Amino acid sequence: MKRRQMSGRADRSSNFWSGIALSPLVAGSEASIIQALLGATDHGILMTDLRGMDVVCNPRFGELFGLDPQIVVRSTRDEVRRMALQRVKDPEGFTTVMERLYADPLREHEDEIELNSVPPRILRRYSGPVFDAQGQNIGRVWTFKDITETRRLQEEVQSYAARLEAQYQKQTRDLWETNEILTAMTAISAAIATDPDLPSLMWEIVRAVGALLGNACAGLLLKNPEDRLEGIVYRANGEGERAAICIQEDAILADVFQNRSAGEGAFLMIHPQAEGLFAHLLGCRSLILAALRREGQVMGVLAWGAARADSSIEPLRAVHLQAVADQVALALQIHGLQQDLRAAQERTVETAKIAAAGTLAVSIAQEIRNLMTPLQMELGLARRSAALSAARVQLNRLCALTHRLLALRDVPVLYPVPVAIKPLVSGLLPLVRPQAEIDGVTIRTRFARSLPDVCGDAGRLEHLFIILFLNALHAMAERGGRLLVTCAEEGEWVRIDVKDTGKGIPPEQLSRLFDPFYSTRTDDPGLGLFSAKRIVDEHEGRIRITSPAGGGTCVSVWLPTPHPLSHHGPSGPASPS
Repeated sequence: MKRRQMSGRADRSSNFWSGIALSPLVAGSEASIIQALLGATDHGILMTDLRGMDVVCNPRFGELFGLDPQIVVRSTRDEVRRMALQRVKDPEGFTTVMERLYADPLREHEDEIELNSVPPRILRRYSGPVFDAQGQNIGRVWTFKDITETRRLQEEVQSYAARLEAQYQKQTRDLWETNEILTAMTAISAAIATDPDLPSLMWEIVRAVGALLGNACAGLLLKNPEDRLEGIVYRANGEGERAAICIQEDAILADVFQNRSAGEGAFLMIHPQAEGLFAHLLGCRSLILAALRREGQVMGVLAWGAARADSSIEPLRAVHLQAVADQVALALQIHGLQQDLRAAQERTVETAKIAAAGTLAVSIAQEIRNLMTPLQMELGLARRSAALSAARVQLNRLCALTHRLLALRDVPVLYPVPVAIKPLVSGLLPLVRPQAEIDGVTIRTRFARSLPDVCGDAGRLEHLFIILFLNALHAMAERGGRLLVTCAEEGEWVRIDVKDTGKGIPPEQLSRLFDPFYSTRTDDPGLGLFSAKRIVDEHEGRIRITSPAGGGTCVSVWLPTPHPLSHHGPSGPASPS
């Protein structure tokens, strides 16, 4: 078996040598040519004979290992090995590989080694047998390629991808938490609109906020004139019951009502190791309390409980809970106003001042009802379709980000097919329309009636135009504007323009916009336009950015139709106008 392997390698060697051509004009200059080649390559090259003696050493090898090539070829094998081992970080592993390869002259090996330098340098090492023109093994060649910068860039890209993934996961979690909060707040608004009595309203509130953001239970207690708290507790098992607690019977509740913080709305208090009657009623270990205030006085407490101890609360989660607590405080104030209004309507107006106050109260109540009735109607619709529509909007925004990551993906081989550009571009606009609405940007399109197909990969082209659309929206985020997308045929090319009405780009920055990691914004890693240009280059097209002095930016992309793709090189169109 080994003999067959040796024969095969010899045949390959013979074929290799027979495939080398040398011009008669340089016959007799082989040594000079070899020296020139060894001096020109960026690989460190070392060749040893069958005894392991170094017979060829190029300058690059000397640079990498800090050795004089002349000394290397004039020294013994042990001397060279001893000098080289001083330069590597793992001398033992380096020696083991060499001994294993010299023990098997026909064996090939490739790995990576780290030099003991400051800063550390990483080399890709290869070793294999060398054959003469007759297929005889005459020695072994070693090559060393410095890949330190490549590894650094790979680590930066991997780190950036990890940060993007973490950001994506956080934004997804934040999205669902925000949706959960909005659903609860809508339920509270709907409950107010039905004008229930106070116990019914409290039941609806506790049910709506009970399991928010992973909490196990909730409670709502209001202070009565006798300094007692009465309300509802809603446990993790889904059971709820009325509760009445004297403020002085629970140290946590007493602390809430002794707090003299001024203002309206609610303020949060965290108790990671909750003890006392209220925690026992809820069946929890930690509490987040929101003191509900009216006219600067605490009128009650809204509480969330968790089964585990927790001493921290994320900023966004605190904002969410604060918003819910403020909504509850507002709902109770509105309910109180409604009750006061009802009582005022039942009394006889004794003075003009009271009558005026009653009229004003009625007017206020009517305005409140006018606001709440549409909310109730919207809630009814939301249970059927609006919530799904809102979810689609948010999913479209996430989809647009995925396109940007995928644009960083390396696609070594492109398989172009005819692609209808108009439906492709039109189908992407709904994905960015929600962001456009947030930024106050209107989107307009202007497509030629008849457009030829372009030759390309539909998925990669989608990534390209999502990047261009989002960049244009970012340029107008501060003051809004208009995004205009046009498609037209130009000779054997299709031209797509993405034009915004932002503040524009200074001339000195235009030449660097396609550079990787270069951006004019602090919140942008600078890979968007770099990825866009790479996609255009993959399609043998051309991309150009113009920004007139008066403001606005236009990104123009030329893509080939199926016929010229096979006639043009990677540079794309020679001079599209």
